[in-house]
Formats: sequence, C-alpha cells, structure tokens
Amino acid sequence: MVDLKLPKDEVSDASEYINKFVDCFKEELQSKAPSGLCLDEFRSGSYYDKTKIGSPDEFDIMFYPSNINLKAEFDDRLPGYCKIKIQGQPPPEYRDLVTKDGYLNPWKFKDKLFKLFSECIRSASFRPGRRTKRTERPPESPAFTVLFDTVPGKQPIDIDLVPSVQIQGWPKVARKIKPHWLKKEHAKHAMKMYHAVAKSCPYDVPNKELYWRISFSHAEKTLVKFANNGNGNSRRKDIFRIMKQLKHYVKEQNPDKIEKFCSYHLKMFMLNEFDSWRGEVSNQDDLLILVLETVYRLTRCLQRSTILNYFIRNDNILKFVPHGELDLVCKSFEKYNSSS
Repeated sequence: MVDLKLPKDEVSDASEYINKFVDCFKEELQSKAPSGLCLDEFRSGSYYDKTKIGSPDEFDIMFYPSNINLKAEFDDRLPGYCKIKIQGQPPPEYRDLVTKDGYLNPWKFKDKLFKLFSECIRSASFRPGRRTKRTERPPESPAFTVLFDTVPGKQPIDIDLVPSVQIQGWPKVARKIKPHWLKKEHAKHAMKMYHAVAKSCPYDVPNKELYWRISFSHAEKTLVKFANNGNGNSRRKDIFRIMKQLKHYVKEQNPDKIEKFCSYHLKMFMLNEFDSWRGEVSNQDDLLILVLETVYRLTRCLQRSTILNYFIRNDNILKFVPHGELDLVCKSFEKYNSSS
C-alpha cells in the first residue's frame, strides 16, 4: 500500500509558503487591477481536500470578479458548458470583454487576467517575484501556471492561477447532491456556488467561443474533504489516495503517451464509486479487496470510454479522450490487478 498521508512538517511548510505567496499576489493584484475589476479568490485542489499524494507541491487558485452580477445560460446540446451574461450595465473595465448582447467572452477575459497576472509576478514590488517563474502551458489551458521556489533543494511549488467566474446557487443542469455518505450540511454547502473557466468547447455550434466550461471545484472540494465524515465506509479518502498513486505510476511509465486522462477523470470516477459503496472497511484485507474491485471497475469504464460527470449525468467526460490513450491506461491498471 502507498503512504496515505503527508508528513506534518511538509504540510505546514507548504501551507506557510503558499499563504504568503497568495497574500502578496492579492496585494499586487489590488494595486495593479483597474478600479472596476474587483477580484476575489477560491483555493481548490488536492492539498485543500486532503487527498494530496507525495509532496504538497501543487496548488490551484481561482480568481473571479466579485463586483458584477452574472447569469449562466445553458444549452442541452452542450453538457458541461454555459454562456455567461452580465446582468445590467457592465463596468467600463468589462466593455471590451462582452458582446453587444452582454455575454462575457471567456477568452478575452482570460487574456485580460493573464496579462494582469504576468504584470504582477514581474513587478519589483512583488516580494516573491524573484523566486517565481511562469511555466508555459498549451494555449487552450485555463491556467496561468507558475513555479514558486521556496527552499533550496526542495521541489518548487506548482501554482495554477485560474481566471474564472463564480455563480451563486446551483445550476439547473446539475443534479441535486444528496449522497448517503455525506452529511446533509456538507451537501448543502457544496451546492452554494459553482464556477466557470475558459476551456475550449469541443462541440460544433454557433458562437462556440462564448461558451465556458462549468467547474464544480467548490462542490468537489467539499465532497472529497468530508467524504469520511458521513455514514458507512470511513476509508473513502484513503482509497482515493491509493487510486491517485496508481494513476501517478501509470503516468510516470508513459509520460509522452498519456496527455488527456488526468486527475479530474479519476475524481469523477471516485465520486461515483462512493455512491455505490456500502458497509465499513474494518481491516487492511478489506481495504485491499475494495481497492482491487475499484481498479477493476475503473478498467471497465475505460474499456467503454465512459465516466459520467458526477454532477451533470449526460456529460461523458471521456468522450474526447483518444481511445488509444484510454486503452493504454486500462492495460496499465489491469497489470496492477493481475500482480496483486
């Protein structure tokens, strides 16, 4: 079995460094951003939901405008995507980012924030700037990624700064969250809000450049963070960590061949798994059996090229992952099962 928890000294060190970085970055944003562009932040990712494996060296920080009223519009033909409309007159800082009908263009918004992020990390007044370097990502990536050097000899911290919008409430296209394994108050909290990010819409529809990818990072963080606190199996997060470690091994063995299949796919699979689990895992033998069963069910999903979005049930998140890549991932996981 893999080591399931991070050493406390690593956790506290990473937390201290990332908090200082984000505090300094927010100060820089406030000083550099136009007065009408008020940005707030939401922190997500495996460090915050306590499922990080290995060193705590990756963090996701979403930045969203907090001073404009936004409405999401959905199209049944495009599961997982929406258009974002500004309600009322947009502030001057947004007028070059919206269409004449008031729709916020995700790519123009992303470009504007990317330029602002770049200006901030290069600024002489940004204290961590000398230890911060941007990492190039594909143009379609929603994240502005930086490497932050903390201590000589330690791996730099990988920080994704993600332009986004935040919508209060729960989207009508998503199902209500009420799993048996989660306390009601946590389910209610998970559905308080959602986000949208700039990610290419793969569907051939008019004005596809105006569609944002719906992000349930807030709900995911809540569900995973409190996954062990509800009824039944209290080892859900342990099994999730083991599956993440196995996926990491698979990726390490095939670094140039596995490009699309990622942690997001595994997270959606695991949330669906949590719904199907009943009973407590009382010992290591039970844990191993459940891990093997989980690996088997994952390989079946990969063979069928189907993992359903936990929140939007008609959204098959493997639809645009190449079959050859899925076949390779599947065979790698099958090797683990056959050797155990």
